[in-house]
Amino acid sequence: MCLFAPDDPLNLVVVYPSRPGGPAAGDDVSCRTGVGNSTFVTVYATRYPGGRSQDDLMNQAVTEIIGVWTDVSPLEEQYRVTSPSGHPSPLVYGFVGSMQGSRLRSFILVQNIGEWSFKGRASGPVDDPDVSVIGSWTFDMSLPGNWDARQMAQ
Repeated sequence: MCLFAPDDPLNLVVVYPSRPGGPAAGDDVSCRTGVGNSTFVTVYATRYPGGRSQDDLMNQAVTEIIGVWTDVSPLEEQYRVTSPSGHPSPLVYGFVGSMQGSRLRSFILVQNIGEWSFKGRASGPVDDPDVSVIGSWTFDMSLPGNWDARQMAQ
């Protein structure tokens, strides 16, 4: 389920085309939204042929970030993530880096549920400790089976 901030210009749904050896048409999608003035969250849902482990998903996501961002380093400080659902905790990687001239704090979350792999990424100001909470809450509310939690949040 996609969660969107009302009237946010960053709101976007993408259905990625199929590719050889990759997910079939309709099995690779993402939703993006802005939260507040400076944080954005993207959640991806993908059904890979043969599946992927959460470790493989995280390694791929970190490799992609290092290839696109500059000055990437793991977050050394403690950060909070929320997990109000009944799902096990996702894998989480927090880092700081530069993207398009901005220094950001960012978090990657990955979770497998059934045949589907979910990845979330939240990015915001490097000095905003709430980016991890905003990103993990949005990620968790997007996962299947969280209808009751979503209703309470409205």
